[in-house]
Amino acid sequence: MGRDSQWAKLRLRQGAQHVLDYNYGPQLKPGVPEDRRREGYIYPFYTPAGVNPLDDFPADHFHHRGVFWAWMSIAYQGKIYDIWTLKPGIEHRFHKFLQRQATNGKASLSMENGWYVGDTLIVRETVELTVHPSAAASATLMSRLPLNPWWRTSASLARQTRRRVTGGFAFASHLARKRGS
Repeated sequence: MGRDSQWAKLRLRQGAQHVLDYNYGPQLKPGVPEDRRREGYIYPFYTPAGVNPLDDFPADHFHHRGVFWAWMSIAYQGKIYDIWTLKPGIEHRFHKFLQRQATNGKASLSMENGWYVGDTLIVRETVELTVHPSAAASATLMSRLPLNPWWRTSASLARQTRRRVTGGFAFASHLARKRGS
């Protein structure tokens, strides 16, 4: 594992092969509106064959970001916020790494992040990722994501509509868009 402080990424490698980057600092692709700046997600994530199937800042959905976890409806103080589509008013911020460990059997990474409305922390997020070495045709990423309302707030994941539930662990892939999905 190596830390790239210029771009605020933690890079995981298996030998010389790039496996993934955890983007813990603000990321913004040139030409993308400032309100789509984001952090706290995985991009890229390579297959054992060296293919990255994920998107980051696709032109038709600037809010899509590799492997991420978010909700469209977060209730706080009578208002609904949307961290999924990066709507103004709420943002995801990195706090600190809790663990960074690599052995021959796996790489483990855990970190604490927060969801903020203005300067107020409303949800504390602990992300735990474990990556097992890839075999010839597969790689394994395991995750655990406890979300806790901060002790001085009463944030909650709001009720979703019957038509669509958008929230949780997600990924944005250019491969699905090419097939028309």
